[in-house]
Amino acid sequence: MKRGRPRESVNYYAMEFPNRLGDAREDAGLTQQEAADALGVTVKAYQNYEYGKRELKSGNLIKLSHMYGCTTDYIIDLEDVLGNKKAD
Repeated sequence: MKRGRPRESVNYYAMEFPNRLGDAREDAGLTQQEAADALGVTVKAYQNYEYGKRELKSGNLIKLSHMYGCTTDYIIDLEDVLGNKKAD
């Protein structure tokens, strides 16, 4: 069996993800505790998302984007503040 070339993965945690997550939360006027409660995690676990020390599951990313009033693409740094896709 021939194996194909492995998929390249994008490491959003090495990019702006943690900053965007914190900015979106602050723009929504929420505390880390409120965000953690909405996800059903401890505040420490939520802080680790914002510090880039823990990966955020896609379902939780979607919940947060709805709660913060922004898109998932904004949080993971694929679009700018205006909702325009970023150029590669």
